[in-house]
Amino acid sequence: MDGSVPAPQWPALRSALAGPSHAQRFLRLHTSLGSDVLVAETLDGVEQIDGMGFQWTITALSLDAGLQLAPLIGQGALLQLQQADASLRPLHGRITAAERLGSNGGLARYRLRLQPWLAFLSQRVDSYVFHDKTVVEIVEDLFADYSGLAPAWRWSLGDASQYARRSLTTQYQESDLAFVQRLLAEEGIYYWFEHAGEPGGADFGTHTLVLADHSNDTAELGRVRFHRRDESERSDSVQQWSTAHRWRPGKVERTTWDYRTLERRQASAEAGQGNDLGIVDPVLCVDALRVRAHTIDGAGQWRALAPGARFGLSQHPQVGEDAQFLCLSVLHQARNNLDADVFDALEQTLGPASVAVPALPDALSGLAYGQAPGEVSTAFYDNRFVAIPAEVNYRPQTEDGHGAHLHPRPTITGTLSAVVVSDGDPLLSDRDHRIKVQFPWQRGGNASSGLAHPGGDDNAPANGGAWTWVRVMIPWAGDNWGGVVLPRRGQEVLVAFLEGDIDRPVVVGAVYNGRGQQDAQHNQINGGGATATGNAAAWFEGNDHAAVYTGFKSQALADSQGGTGGYQQLRFDDTPGQGRAQLSTTQHETTLTLGHLKGGQDNVREGERGFGVELSTQAQGALRAGRGLLLTTEQGSPQMAAPQALSQLQESQQLLQQLAESAANQQAQLPGEPTELPVDTTLTELQETLRATYSGSAAGSIAGGDGEGTGLERARAAGQRCGRVLSLTPADQVWVSGTHTTLASGVALNWMTQGSLTMAVAGGLVMYTAGVQPSGEVLCVDTTA
Repeated sequence: MDGSVPAPQWPALRSALAGPSHAQRFLRLHTSLGSDVLVAETLDGVEQIDGMGFQWTITALSLDAGLQLAPLIGQGALLQLQQADASLRPLHGRITAAERLGSNGGLARYRLRLQPWLAFLSQRVDSYVFHDKTVVEIVEDLFADYSGLAPAWRWSLGDASQYARRSLTTQYQESDLAFVQRLLAEEGIYYWFEHAGEPGGADFGTHTLVLADHSNDTAELGRVRFHRRDESERSDSVQQWSTAHRWRPGKVERTTWDYRTLERRQASAEAGQGNDLGIVDPVLCVDALRVRAHTIDGAGQWRALAPGARFGLSQHPQVGEDAQFLCLSVLHQARNNLDADVFDALEQTLGPASVAVPALPDALSGLAYGQAPGEVSTAFYDNRFVAIPAEVNYRPQTEDGHGAHLHPRPTITGTLSAVVVSDGDPLLSDRDHRIKVQFPWQRGGNASSGLAHPGGDDNAPANGGAWTWVRVMIPWAGDNWGGVVLPRRGQEVLVAFLEGDIDRPVVVGAVYNGRGQQDAQHNQINGGGATATGNAAAWFEGNDHAAVYTGFKSQALADSQGGTGGYQQLRFDDTPGQGRAQLSTTQHETTLTLGHLKGGQDNVREGERGFGVELSTQAQGALRAGRGLLLTTEQGSPQMAAPQALSQLQESQQLLQQLAESAANQQAQLPGEPTELPVDTTLTELQETLRATYSGSAAGSIAGGDGEGTGLERARAAGQRCGRVLSLTPADQVWVSGTHTTLASGVALNWMTQGSLTMAVAGGLVMYTAGVQPSGEVLCVDTTA
């Protein structure tokens, strides 16, 4: 309402606003505008355990319609409420909203909203990682960021040592207020504010946040009468007292899986059970449920009533004299002690204080109790309150009456990208296949975004302190078996979260990034923040061929960030008609290639090099077989089958037996030589070895795969070629055997030398030919003993 004040009302209003001093008023408002610039008219306020703590909505009158309100925002203010014993109860806060509701001539009505310093925590939405800190340390760190507001708080904990260090606590896209409320509720810590007034001080007083887990430190307000309302009474009283009992669950059981101990962690608690550190969480749940089971709603004019305080009730027919109660919340309504004719003049000039003006926008809290004031009572003060029996262990409410979480943890749907970090080494891991990562949303000295944290903390160091240990998903993971593939420093990985819980991360894979070089190895982007590396695939569509390469390629640990060091690889070439499998290492240029042999390094496919198999190395090579070795060009399905070699052995043995018999008939023997030569026995054993078989029956209940296959009976080496065999060397060639050496040929055996032939024999030498002259005489028989 704007205009001119009707002449008859102006003197009365000026006298009322300029006349009574603070010492005579029921409500006394102190702001940085100066004494008596704003005169409190009405108060609508709420204070409570938990939540925002409190909020005071004050309408005030001033003879200055042009007050500058912007400088008031964030400033401290004090409203003093006169109590029954004439003492002043301080209600302190910071102004978070101010507006002019209307004016008429030089008279104006303003509205102020006062909230605690805690309200400013709702204005910063942050993502932050806390490592190995207790709830007390985390809250202390966060509150320290608001030192400019001169926040005041104190802890009242029964045993602070019971709060364990949390390996990982993540604030993710939450306001600081929502994060603190969630964290405190999880730990069963509740809070309220205590007020102190200092009208002459720079900030007019303080409001102190009290964080507690027990009610032994609460204020004692004494006993209040349950009595009818009477203006002649000199003491405050309560007029309404309504108890409510609700059916609530009496037992809570919870079970979780601990991947570190491989055990199911089960905890339970029942109503009335004491606190046991082994089952803290269920006990908190039961205590929170019991808060809702028995509540008291009351109303009266007791101005001293405040949340977090104990009190008793007297003169109530159903309440014992020794009964104690804990106040949870109070809703205050008050008006200043202006005369009735002054209120009438104000109503005619500016309208009633309860007129349905637009509500203040929720400046900071966004809480429901920030609505426009209701109808003002004709009494100077009224309140409504909620209390519980003092013997009930109060705990913050984590769920509403329908099971919905009041302070839910951030839920991650899908995965988040992160960069693998270390303390400078290419890889940082522990015995249990876990690594450290840093997310792009972390801010600090080495952040991906390059942004510093506004609190000055380095929450993105890009080292082992950036995050807790994170497990890495592997297709196979068993007891001393499975896969081992750990992402290294600078690689980009995707992180999933078990059940969407931000504090339960698991790395599920690595991804390529940047832009790869055209027809060349490596990346156009060398790297980025948080020690990230540009990662391009080793094999790709390019170099004049399609994307036919698949496989695995490792990198020497010291060159993980550059990709230019030695490597091991298993590469598959899936070109139609030219398939190839290659297992290789740059160490001594050692390679095994199967299939269609091609030349070319890295992503290049060069011309033909051959077909089949090639095993090459620049160092030494060895081929060992403990139960036998077969080298053959003969085709065959069974592994050790060599029927042609067996047939040749049989023919050689027959030839040996025939020649030995012929030599014996011609007496071409050494003295004492046995009739059956030892080599004949050896050839028989070799044939038995090549004919041996082994079964392949499966054990247990595993079916299939039964049968027999050829297998050498003794440790023998056999070499067999269907065509010709060449054994050539420009240097020396030595044949050594421990027992017998047999050289057998079906046609001819030729020994040729450009030098000399030396034969050294210790036991005797027999040279015999079965050839005959036309006359039938033996050509040569020479026996040397």
